[in-house]
Amino acid sequence: GEPRCREITRMLLELNDEVKGNFVDEDPVSKIEEEPDFFSPFSAVIVTDLTEPLLLKLGALCWSKSIPLFVGKAYGMIGSWRNVLPEVCIVESRPEYSKENYRLDNPFPQLTEFVEQYDLDECKHPFLALSEKKDGDGLWKDPQTGRTVVPKAHSHIPAFALLIKVLDKWRAEHGG
Repeated sequence: GEPRCREITRMLLELNDEVKGNFVDEDPVSKIEEEPDFFSPFSAVIVTDLTEPLLLKLGALCWSKSIPLFVGKAYGMIGSWRNVLPEVCIVESRPEYSKENYRLDNPFPQLTEFVEQYDLDECKHPFLALSEKKDGDGLWKDPQTGRTVVPKAHSHIPAFALLIKVLDKWRAEHGG
């Protein structure tokens, strides 16, 4: 088979067309011990299967040059991954607290039509049969036990439908 470094580089480059990468299939001991400046032009270094003394030396070298070092170790189907990084500032390109517009205050016609299928007062659900019955006091009762219950159909009404229904009721009571 091919060297692991070649295949990993190939697979990593498949993930993002904008990334460039190289692999070095040489003795890492000689590069770390004899050519420490070899790592200077890299923006990141990925290594596998190095001994601890070499990792410590390479880690110190990369740290001093602010080069991220990623260390992988595989044991068959189990593996580990370690990141050795100086402080990294990550800027989120999207606003953290963006206000989503779910159009609950001005629903589109199909949404209004869907919501109108539900009747909260009579507990009408367009897709579920109602097993509970209202008594003379307007309370819902389980016909088998006679106990006061919350109709099961209410728990199957989508939250946005409840919000739109309540908003419409509030508008009707407060003049818009």
